[in-house]
Amino acid sequence: MTLINLIKTSFIFFSCIFFYLAWSSRVFYILLIATSIFFILLSVSFSKLRSPLLPFISSLIMLAIIEFTLPFWHSSIDTTICDSGSVCVGGYSKFIPRFGFIPTKGTHSSRKITSSGEVIYDVIYTIGDDGYRKDNTSEFYNVYIYGGSYTFGEGLNDNETISYYLAKNYNINSKNYGIHGYGLHQALFTLGSKVEITDNGINILLTFPLHSLRSSCKVGYSAKSPRYIIQDESLKLHGVCPGGGIFSRIISKSKIVELIKQIFIYKNIKITDEDINLYFKIIEEIAKLTKQKNSKLIIAYIDATDEQLTDTSWTNKLIFERMESITNTVIDTTLADSFEELPNHLYIHELDKHPSAKANKERARLISNAIRKINLN
Repeated sequence: MTLINLIKTSFIFFSCIFFYLAWSSRVFYILLIATSIFFILLSVSFSKLRSPLLPFISSLIMLAIIEFTLPFWHSSIDTTICDSGSVCVGGYSKFIPRFGFIPTKGTHSSRKITSSGEVIYDVIYTIGDDGYRKDNTSEFYNVYIYGGSYTFGEGLNDNETISYYLAKNYNINSKNYGIHGYGLHQALFTLGSKVEITDNGINILLTFPLHSLRSSCKVGYSAKSPRYIIQDESLKLHGVCPGGGIFSRIISKSKIVELIKQIFIYKNIKITDEDINLYFKIIEEIAKLTKQKNSKLIIAYIDATDEQLTDTSWTNKLIFERMESITNTVIDTTLADSFEELPNHLYIHELDKHPSAKANKERARLISNAIRKINLN
């Protein structure tokens, strides 16, 4: 074997290894390294391409260095550690047409650290056959909790979710229908399609106004989820939220892209009155379907921050009152006078404001009181 052939073989070998590592770990800078090696191989194999490819290869290597070092010098960018079976590697979620992404059955680890190496959380998620979190041992339910990551228990073990505390402390077997990034539009779609949901049950919406951005398809993680629109004063299912292509999913793993989004995009994604109106229409339809099943509806409301409602004509008080006109049982589960005043023991970490186990225990108490009052009536 000549030296050139040996070099080419080595580049092919290392390129394949790095592409595999990038795919299995979902780490963007490894993908950049793999791509760099691939183009170096092309430049070695085809001398005519060497000059035009050199600046491109240099740029890829520089981007890989920035991707790797960015979390260490920008505190708002955190690092997620991908262990075998982790939520950030391949195989954690699967795509359900017209619905979105849902976790796969099994036990998955999830570990998140700060740029300084401090552990934010290091937990295990157990997912059942149906793709939802299995956080209690019951197979029979008449209480169903809908929501996003707060309901799911992001950053918490199976024995720290609201559903777990309802079962353990109050003997209430509730089905956890929460998934990372979900909104009430997915709750509505589920209610309209899940035939196993029993009559004479209780549906609970753990929600806050930011869910209106998800149902309005304004955030990237709503891609390919059910899209509802208001047409002639009625709510209509209108395909799915746009986005979610392979390119956007790859780019979403980039720390550079994440920082750009934080600086230029996230701050410009605002809740509008139109979003709130759609949000209420979805809640009204959920209330209607709940009534058709001879069931009761509880809304467990969490305040938005004042900043989140700046571009609307709504306040938390007005939203709460509007919800009370839809269902008689609306409870304030903010756990403070305002979200900004939430004490730090009620969220996981300063850089991750998902609820702590203590917050879930307290919300379970409030929800159990509401369920008890319904059952007494």
